[in-house]
Amino acid sequence: KPDEARKSPSVPLGKAPDGSSLDPSALSRIAVTAKALGLSAEAATKLVQHDHELIQTYNASLSEEWKTQQTEWVTTLKADTEVGGVEFVANMEHAKRALERFGTKEFREELDQSGYGNHPGLVKAFAKIGKAMAEDTLAVGSHGAATPMESKFFDHPTSKALT
Repeated sequence: KPDEARKSPSVPLGKAPDGSSLDPSALSRIAVTAKALGLSAEAATKLVQHDHELIQTYNASLSEEWKTQQTEWVTTLKADTEVGGVEFVANMEHAKRALERFGTKEFREELDQSGYGNHPGLVKAFAKIGKAMAEDTLAVGSHGAATPMESKFFDHPTSKALT
C-alpha cells in the first residue's frame, strides 16, 4: 500500500525546535519533501532538526562576520587620513554632536543596534557636519593682537567702555 501513503497530504512533523527560525511554511515544505522521498514521520522530524541546525550554524557565522566587519570599520576609521590619527577622538566628538542634533532618538538607537553607526562613510559624513557646526573662532592678525577687541568696538569718545 505504498501508493496510499503517497496520497496522504503530508508527513506529520510536529513543531520546530525551540528557538528555530523555521516557520510553519518551512515545516510544510519539509513535510512535502519528506513525503516525496517516502520518509517516515521520525525521519522527517530528523530532517527538520537537521535544517534547524544548518540555519543556526549559518546565522552564527553571519553574526560573527558582522562583528568582524564592524571591527574592520573602526580600524579603517582610526587609520583614515581625514578623521583618524591624532584627531580621531575629536572627530568622533564632532560626529556624535551632529548625530545628537540632527538624528532622532530612534535613528541613533537603530545605528547602535544594527552596528551601522561604525560605517566609515556615515561616521565621516557626521564628523564633517559636526565640524561645520563647531563654534566659529575669531582669527586675529598679528597687528590686531596687541589691541584689545573692546577698543575696536567701543572707540567712540562717548563710549562708557573706554572709561
